[in-house]
Amino acid sequence: MKILKLHLTNIKSYDNTTIEFEPGTNSIHGENGAGKTTILEAIGWALFDFLPYSQDEFLREGAKYGTVSVTFVPPDGREYQVIRQIKKSPPWYVLDLETGYRVAEGSADVKEWLKKVMGLQDEMDLGEIFENAVGVPQGALYAPFLMTSSKRKDTFNAMLHLEEYKTAFDNLRETDRYIQDQLLALGNRQETLKVFRDRIPELEEKIHGLANENNRIDDELRACENDLASVREIKRQLEQKQKQIEALEGEHRRHEERINSLRDHLAKARQDLERSKQARDILLRTREGHLAYERAVQERRELEPQLETYRQLCQNLQLRQSDRNHLNAEIKEKQAELNNALSAQEILPRLQSKVDELRKIQKEHQQLTIEVSQLRALETRHADITQKLSSLDAELKSCKQTIQVIEQKRPLAEKLPALRKEYDSVQSQLSAAEGAKEKLNDLRKKYSSIEKEIVTLSAEITKLESEISSIELLQKESANLLQLRNRKNLLQERQKEMEIKISKLEQRLELDVPYCPLNRDDCLHIQQGERSCDLLSQQIQEAKSELETIIQDLQSTEQSIQHAEAAQAKLFEAEKAKAAYDPKLYNLQIRQQEKATLEKDLRELINQVEQIPSLQSSFEHIKSEVEAAEQADKEFHKLPVIEEKISNLTRQIEELREEQKQITEQIKDLSSKKQLVDKLEKRLQDKDTFEEKLTKAKLLVEHLPETRASLESLKRDLQNLEKVIEQLNSQIDDMRHLEQSDKELQAIIHKYEPEHKQYISNEQLAMQLEEKDAQVSKLQSEIDGTVKQLEEINAQLEKATKTWNRQDLEDAELKIEKLNADISSLRTQKANNLKQISNLEQELSDYQEKSREYDRAQQDIQKFEKIKQILQHIRNTIKSAQEPIAKSLIYGISLEARNIFCEIMGDHSQRLEWTDDYEIRLERGSERLTFQQMSGGEQMSAALAVRLALLKRLSEINIAFLDEPTQNMDTTRRMNLADQVVSLKGFEQLFVISHDDTFEQKMDRAIIVSKRHGISQVTYS
Repeated sequence: MKILKLHLTNIKSYDNTTIEFEPGTNSIHGENGAGKTTILEAIGWALFDFLPYSQDEFLREGAKYGTVSVTFVPPDGREYQVIRQIKKSPPWYVLDLETGYRVAEGSADVKEWLKKVMGLQDEMDLGEIFENAVGVPQGALYAPFLMTSSKRKDTFNAMLHLEEYKTAFDNLRETDRYIQDQLLALGNRQETLKVFRDRIPELEEKIHGLANENNRIDDELRACENDLASVREIKRQLEQKQKQIEALEGEHRRHEERINSLRDHLAKARQDLERSKQARDILLRTREGHLAYERAVQERRELEPQLETYRQLCQNLQLRQSDRNHLNAEIKEKQAELNNALSAQEILPRLQSKVDELRKIQKEHQQLTIEVSQLRALETRHADITQKLSSLDAELKSCKQTIQVIEQKRPLAEKLPALRKEYDSVQSQLSAAEGAKEKLNDLRKKYSSIEKEIVTLSAEITKLESEISSIELLQKESANLLQLRNRKNLLQERQKEMEIKISKLEQRLELDVPYCPLNRDDCLHIQQGERSCDLLSQQIQEAKSELETIIQDLQSTEQSIQHAEAAQAKLFEAEKAKAAYDPKLYNLQIRQQEKATLEKDLRELINQVEQIPSLQSSFEHIKSEVEAAEQADKEFHKLPVIEEKISNLTRQIEELREEQKQITEQIKDLSSKKQLVDKLEKRLQDKDTFEEKLTKAKLLVEHLPETRASLESLKRDLQNLEKVIEQLNSQIDDMRHLEQSDKELQAIIHKYEPEHKQYISNEQLAMQLEEKDAQVSKLQSEIDGTVKQLEEINAQLEKATKTWNRQDLEDAELKIEKLNADISSLRTQKANNLKQISNLEQELSDYQEKSREYDRAQQDIQKFEKIKQILQHIRNTIKSAQEPIAKSLIYGISLEARNIFCEIMGDHSQRLEWTDDYEIRLERGSERLTFQQMSGGEQMSAALAVRLALLKRLSEINIAFLDEPTQNMDTTRRMNLADQVVSLKGFEQLFVISHDDTFEQKMDRAIIVSKRHGISQVTYS
């Protein structure tokens, strides 16, 4: 990866600057505050989404928007440009410079694309990579190595992603618990399903019995249906004869109705004929009046065009008179306008002279105003310099006081290594105790939860035992359910048969026909015409008594069925309870064992937690001492920076005082000119008013000829219009007689209009006279023909009624009704059986599905047992893998860092080691130093070596930024570092940011940053 170019627009002290880089090594050199670090921050913000402060602070003061553009070449070899903007859209996007297309846009897409081209894993954070490896900010290069052991582990474990192993191990614990719960649930489910599986043979036997009964019902149905077909054929023949008689009777009624209708039509036709004769007489009487009306209407229609012309002439006259009024008004307006123009012509020379004088004064005022405008800027700058000098003096005084305070804290900083060692010891003890406290809370919650589960399970087991004890009694109560249902069906069939029998007997009784108990036609007990009321009444009473007995028996059977069904439902629930009893009991025993184990763990943790107060007291005391020592040590390391800052502040104060002196002299010179400007402004106050008057006067004088010509034209138009009005009045007088003629014709029309209307209303009726006469003759002829047809129908009807008897049809209907009742009863019984079969088959299907579910549960148990074994193996592997992987990573980084350190120091006899707790140690002969015991230069070199080694290991990003890497180094070590950076392998680009010129001559490109008038500028050498 190579960065080719950086372009900054309105970023901090940069206004519009392009910085070009070379492959290899690049030095960025300049004074403190020149803008070197801004280059690093801009690249970090655009490529790694890292900015140590807000975007508003990154934007140049007073600018509306800012832009950072980085052109770079990732490993794919194409040139891309990453553009990030402040207060401008789009805020962040990537351009492919070869195609000109945007390959990514928006925060999420750009980050994903950058990780991909840099070879970073998805879970890695761009900002962390830049902050901890690629571009460590100034002053933070070796800060993590001064932390305590636990804080170092938090920092570098996250960077190396070693915490993910522990997280994965802990996360899989929930999976293991889930599998255990699934196995327990599947075992419970199997016990429940076994009850359904054992009932399958019983259901199959019930379905087989009902199917055999349906076969018997089918045989009886076929016999009844054959008898029904024979009786229906007899009934059909009888109904056919009945329909023939009914058809003749219908024809008879229709012919009678036809005759009556024709006679009504004949009477109406005769009335219409009479009205037509009356209408003919009215036409003869009103004919002359009608003709006079038609003539008057025609003459008025011919006169209408001349009347229309007369009306248009009157309307035109009104319009011309209106135009004459408008012309008179316009002539008055033009005359007033002409008078105003003549007045303006007189005062025009005086106005022009006054305006010319004021314009000369305005030019003089503008020139003086330009000169005086600089006065306000100078006064503002003078005030700013005064304020800034006051601020810089206060800051200088504060820096000197800070140095005095830091020197007083030197003894405390020297005690830091010993205090840190004691701090780590107490902290580890307290962390263990606090961990025990957290674990104690979790165990207490778990203990409370298990106690609640035990109480719940005990109550459920007690309830299940109560339900199981009633199984034997419920089995006895539900054993005869099938017999009761069959008895109910037989009683229902018997009830329907008795109801049909009673209905038939009651019909016989109402008709009072001879009745044979054996249903024979040649019964010897009943003679012709003999009545059998007593016998029928006795038979009806016996049948009703038997029906009442059947209904009582049916109600008793239904109650027994309900009781048996309730017992069967309770038996099913009891069997389910029996299946669930053993898993519940096993679960209770498991929970009781867990409770005993937890009680033991709780006692141990309580002993550890009781030690927390004393440990906390010791920890707080040592922590305050360590913090004070760390603060003193941190401040002690700031001494060179503060001293350099004092030098810069002194130089800035001198420059500002010299500038303030020059500005004071310029302000005195411009103050006298400002008084003259104020005087001229008073004279120019009326300039706009005079210019406006001059403009209006010129406009009126300019249009004076046009106004005169327009006035003359309007007067001529008025004369022409008067002539036109005179001609129209003459034409209207010639046509006034037409109105009188029209009134006379209207009087004639009004006079003869009643006779005209009477003639029109009767004209059509009189013309129908012949037609009505023919219609009367035709209706009389139709009536005679229909009477003859009615006599023939009467003869046919009398012949048909002699050969048909209604009693034969009623007997056939009674036999059909009985057969239908028998068939309906059989079909109902069959439907009930089919319904029972369907219900039983559905129940059987459900039980078979439960049986298959039992088999699937067994397969799932085997599968989960296997998964549990695999999961346990994975967890053990992850747990055991973390430590060797961490050691391997640290060892590889340590070797790489050792080589880099030796090159920087120019001494390969030294041995740098990065330990398992991320502490940097140095062996120099027999001497073994910790990081705190090293000199400032050694600390910087060691931290830099480890950072560069980390960067090589973590990613494919083969660039790095070194911000002030020579801090606390002597001249020799700075030169060694420069030589090592030049010869450092494995990086396509290295950027060294420094305020000294050590690297300038040895780099592939030296970039010099300077600041002039508050704006950063870039040059190359």
